[in-house]
Amino acid sequence: MPIYAVTGASGQLGRFTVLDLLSRGVPGPDIVAVVRTPGREHQDTERALRGAGIPFTLLHNGWYTENYTGQLDEYLRRGEILGAAGNGRISAATRRDYACAAVTALLQDEQGNRSYELGGPAFDLSELARVISEVTSTAVVYRDLSVEEYKSFLRQAASTKEAPSSSRRWTFPSPTVTWRPIAKTSRGCWAVLRRLSPRSCARPHSAPQPTDFPPQPTGAAMSSPYPATTFPPLDAFVASKDDAPAYWFYDTLWVILADVHQTGGSFSVIEQWMRAGVGPPLHVHNVDEWFFVFSGSMDMQVGARKVTATAGDSIWIPRGTDHGFTTTEETHVLNGYAPGGVEQVIAGIATPAERRELPPKDLELPTPDAFGRLLDNYWSSLSTNTWAQTAPQR
Repeated sequence: MPIYAVTGASGQLGRFTVLDLLSRGVPGPDIVAVVRTPGREHQDTERALRGAGIPFTLLHNGWYTENYTGQLDEYLRRGEILGAAGNGRISAATRRDYACAAVTALLQDEQGNRSYELGGPAFDLSELARVISEVTSTAVVYRDLSVEEYKSFLRQAASTKEAPSSSRRWTFPSPTVTWRPIAKTSRGCWAVLRRLSPRSCARPHSAPQPTDFPPQPTGAAMSSPYPATTFPPLDAFVASKDDAPAYWFYDTLWVILADVHQTGGSFSVIEQWMRAGVGPPLHVHNVDEWFFVFSGSMDMQVGARKVTATAGDSIWIPRGTDHGFTTTEETHVLNGYAPGGVEQVIAGIATPAERRELPPKDLELPTPDAFGRLLDNYWSSLSTNTWAQTAPQR
């Protein structure tokens, strides 16, 4: 089974790519994260890939539409967009469209070792101002400055901490992603690798910040020539543990009450029943995690703190935080993740439960490879791995 490794996976583009892979049936355990090398990260990453002799697909993204939509409130407040671009045209597309193109290239590029340039229909900043005016019914114009004038404006904005912001959510026509092969790389890359052993993958250097959370999908088709992400619209739903998928793994009954397909990737919820003496070693997630203890108790380490969680206790574990636990008796908990996805790993490596009870004691124990995949994937890493040791939240 191929292993799909996604670079830059801690930000919005990486998350959209992972959600799209899941929506197209790629098992959660087969998705791992790879960090781009620091410094001249894009060029260094591409050079390393070309020299490694492994199959790869390189996507060279153009500009991001969100670089402009993220400043909408500022444009509307000023009534103008300031720049020094003249009539220069920009080939921008949304992160969601880039992610869709990435997954399509990843799944369809059977020969591998190809590079693609991605971008949307070109526009200039005067056209951008006109579209903003039409969509928001607020007059916005583009004012072209000299390079020195624009530098002065940026320095002044930085000195007064006048940061662009957008507190409202606007909807704009999404550019269509196009692609074409390129013969030689001339600039940075955003890479997706194929058929790479998870044990040879580097890990993200730091956990994502809350601003990296993707907006919730609406279920509408993306305006690109690639198949749209197939997550359904975010309708209300009721989940019963009697109907939810259940699995046996590592002396635990896992019942997935809500997964990324139901929540559009925003969160997942798992109910767990564990025998005494069960628990993972210290590890880190690139998503937030929480527990609520219904019954039993767990000796936990969360960051530098060691606590015993008993019935009625809640535990919040921010992304990037070392944590691990051992149950001291049979324990029943509710476990959640935001954004979701960890539950896809459980579903991919565990045994479907034949009954809603703890696994039989004679059930074959997980192989070292299966247990390793539980803590070595896109969402999780052992605390001894490099990215966990350098996470800023530690």
